[in-house]
Amino acid sequence: LQAFFIFSAGSYEELWKKHGPMTPPEEVALQYKYTTVNKSVRMTNMQGAIMFPQLSVMSERIEQHNSMYAFLMAATKEKMEAASPGSSKQIYYIPQVHGLVGPVYDSMQMQFRKGDGSIAEEELPGLNSFLKDMQARKHGIAKFSDPANARNFLSWQYLKPDDILPDALPKTRQHLLNVVDLRLLCHDTEVEMDKLASDLVECFKLHF
Repeated sequence: LQAFFIFSAGSYEELWKKHGPMTPPEEVALQYKYTTVNKSVRMTNMQGAIMFPQLSVMSERIEQHNSMYAFLMAATKEKMEAASPGSSKQIYYIPQVHGLVGPVYDSMQMQFRKGDGSIAEEELPGLNSFLKDMQARKHGIAKFSDPANARNFLSWQYLKPDDILPDALPKTRQHLLNVVDLRLLCHDTEVEMDKLASDLVECFKLHF
């Protein structure tokens, strides 16, 4: 019962582990992780009171997010080219879906490609080791093809489990391959973004 309410309240991916000593055993939690509808009802009066004054600085934070995103992308491209001319084409930066939607780049979503810039039909061999290396450097990054990723349709077992199969959406599954999500913060600085770009390029060159 505890596990059910934790997941239905919005504890997707690994958030359920943040309940500390109140966290249910993992074998119990995993019975509900993929089968419980996430209603995202974590808002409380206290959280609402904390959020309200942040509305006045929302535009400023969005601008900061987008500015640091642009800086990081430019720095990464520059460092990739400096390390190996022409190699920047191996990273495709996924743009905003629609031009009429104002972007809030609180993460950088990238598709890693083959050496010639073409899309790989299978997962690149060094992807998992690349992710572990970046995570070891305290960067929040994950791949969309991970079944535990909330953006992966394979984690939506709460719909019709018999329909949520790898071959159900072959094009979607293909598009998720080698796509990673790198989390960004609204208080990031150019110095921090330059360091992140260096880490990203160093790990990329090491594992691909």
